[in-house]
Amino acid sequence: MITLPAKNIAAVDQMDEGMDTLRTCWSALQDMSVLDDEMILSVRCTLAVAIETLKPVRAMLNGEGGAA
Repeated sequence: MITLPAKNIAAVDQMDEGMDTLRTCWSALQDMSVLDDEMILSVRCTLAVAIETLKPVRAMLNGEGGAA
């Protein structure tokens, strides 16, 4: 389990959420004809969300935070 503010989430669920976010970015990058500055910024921000979503899973797998 990963403890986040106000909720406990199973690591696999947190990982699934992060992977879904990465898939969203992948899908957005498939049609290069629609990539304008606004779209690139959106993908960039979505990647940042994915990274933040996956950080607690990485920490848990590395044994950080007492959740080994």
